[in-house]
Amino acid sequence: MLRQGWVAMELAFAESRCGDANAAAAHYTQCLASGGYSAAAFPANNFEDYIRCLIKVERPQWAAQRLRERIAADPSPRWTKMLAGLNQAGSGAGSAPPRPASASQGAAAPASTPTGPPELRNIIWSSTKPSVQLDKNLAFEGDHVRGYKSYKN
Repeated sequence: MLRQGWVAMELAFAESRCGDANAAAAHYTQCLASGGYSAAAFPANNFEDYIRCLIKVERPQWAAQRLRERIAADPSPRWTKMLAGLNQAGSGAGSAPPRPASASQGAAAPASTPTGPPELRNIIWSSTKPSVQLDKNLAFEGDHVRGYKSYKN
């Protein structure tokens, strides 16, 4: 069920403060999909929180796209600085060699993995970038969650 924009925004902000960046990113995205808000119309603190949630759930390209939309309407140094930092982090990500697993990491007991398909929690409709919340993960078309690939019918 698609919530009204302001309800989804309040829910997202609360989830972010509780440490659930996946759910928060999904609900902030729902604000955009519901037509109630555009990237330019988000309150500044909520928008910054949204971008940080997208970065935490490893969606830097989408965060950069939303920042560019915001900058088009509000060229504040706050947003240009965030975009520059995001672009800088993205360019240096591929240059660092992978870290080998330490002995303590290898000796840890494997976590129990859930069986069966992920649970569908939320559907976020967008004509350009639809997404879903599976378990506690934000997934976009083509993403893999626990061995299952999300796709659009």
